[in-house]
Amino acid sequence: MAGGEVFFIAVAQAGGASEVLGFASDYRREGSQHGTSVYVRGAAARRGIGSALLKLAEAEAISRGATHVHVEASLAGVEFYKANGFVEVGRGLTHLRSGRPIDCVFMEKEIRQV
Repeated sequence: MAGGEVFFIAVAQAGGASEVLGFASDYRREGSQHGTSVYVRGAAARRGIGSALLKLAEAEAISRGATHVHVEASLAGVEFYKANGFVEVGRGLTHLRSGRPIDCVFMEKEIRQV
């Protein structure tokens, strides 16, 4: 966040307690290239939460001058990103914050101000 990454968080209220359902982020990669990521709790999947969070992250990217958004999609997330307009541009490895490598699909989407 200190580097300008912006987060969007979906929260539900249940029995007086808050529960995080998912989150998305937007961060500048270089120039008009931005990166994003979306994570949704398993119990909240397939309810439109991820797509809504992604739209918020894309709108933020557009407001900061982005023309393209990139993701390093986990294999489980590829279909989600395809359904939201991303195309595959390569495959490889990415590293979790723990340092552990995982297979991923590099994807991108051209975005424009509406």
